[in-house]
Amino acid sequence: MSPELSAAYEHMKEELLAYQQVRLEWDRQLLLRTGFQKIQIDMEVSKRLYSTVDEFFNPTPLFCLCAQA
Repeated sequence: MSPELSAAYEHMKEELLAYQQVRLEWDRQLLLRTGFQKIQIDMEVSKRLYSTVDEFFNPTPLFCLCAQA
């Protein structure tokens, strides 16, 4: 991969990480507005799936939403 492409990739990862945190709040607000009351957000999914860095490692943070009406 060229240095330029690598730099663009790193920049995109940083931008997505910032959006990810806003995204979770957006999801939570949408669920509240549509009548869900009990909302749980699990931000530890990536840590459980990727306990070691190997060929399957994905640095994009994974999360899980659970909502009950």
